[in-house]
Amino acid sequence: MKIFYPEQYADSASQVDYVALRREGVRLLLFDVDNTLETYNTALPSRETRGWIRQLKKQGFQVMLVSNGKEKRVERFAGALGVSYIYRALKPLPMGIRRALDKAGCRPMQAALIGDQIFTDVLGANWAGVHAVLTKPLSTVDDEWITRIKRGLEKKVVARYLKKEGRKK
Repeated sequence: MKIFYPEQYADSASQVDYVALRREGVRLLLFDVDNTLETYNTALPSRETRGWIRQLKKQGFQVMLVSNGKEKRVERFAGALGVSYIYRALKPLPMGIRRALDKAGCRPMQAALIGDQIFTDVLGANWAGVHAVLTKPLSTVDDEWITRIKRGLEKKVVARYLKKEGRKK
């Protein structure tokens, strides 16, 4: 089960404990896009998202998007944030995450992947050896059918994780 557990769990990407990540030596933040930064059907990042990403960059973090999404969507999103990106990352396979590490010149222990899905983001991060941070999805309304199935399983994993950590939902 440990391979499915994140190192951190937050209500949203903006609520992640970035101070703790910095203390652990993280300098590269890899973000999933859909339902992590914005909802699935949101074309561009909101003013709020652009603002806190800008703050993370001012704090010295390097920021990159690592998405299973198509190039056009991820490229537009990254452009609006002023960050690099990897599209069609094939998470949970670690290849896309490793491409991001190579592009940024980082070792796995210096990076964290922040995403809303256990079976893509957390599993991929753990396989690639980067810090895994799970957030609650911003929305599940537009989830594809396979994601809806996975969300049911994820609830069980999150419940076990939170119990292990002595926390409640």
